[in-house]
Order: sequence, then structure tokens, then C-alpha cells
Amino acid sequence: MGGENETESHKYMRSAMRSLSVVGELEGNDIRHSLKEIPVGPPHAMQGSNLYDKTSAEIVHEMLGILLVLPYFELLRAAQNQRTIH
Repeated sequence: MGGENETESHKYMRSAMRSLSVVGELEGNDIRHSLKEIPVGPPHAMQGSNLYDKTSAEIVHEMLGILLVLPYFELLRAAQNQRTIH
């Protein structure tokens, strides 16, 4: 992971994400707040964004992509149809 073109923001983000899995709630909140202090804008994010918002948007984007590939929404519709029939 990483490379010579990696920015300081990338390095910080990777380090922060790794530590989130092993730190407590207070330290996790500190990391989250520090990510909000790093501005990220065009072309990588909307004007006025920060690294926390960008990271959250990327995670949601990936999660929705996975759900779209899986038959998740079809399963939800089928379950809803079953409830309305009975």
C-alpha cells in the first residue's frame, strides 16, 4: 500500500483507518474530528468538503455498489410483497 505519489493526507488517512479498529471511543472521536479538519475539494470532492465527509461518502458509495450487485433490493421487494399478500 502507498507509493511515491501518496500525499500526506493519504498517509494520515491510512494510519487513522488502521488505528480506528484498535482504539477506544474517545481516541476514535479524536481521529474523526481530526479528519474533519483536513479540507478536500475539487476534483476529488465537492467544494467545502473535508476528509471525514469524503471518506464517509466513499464508504457509502462502495456499500451501495455491493448491494446493487447482490440481489439485496430484490430480496427486500420480495419480502415486502410477501407481507402485503398475507
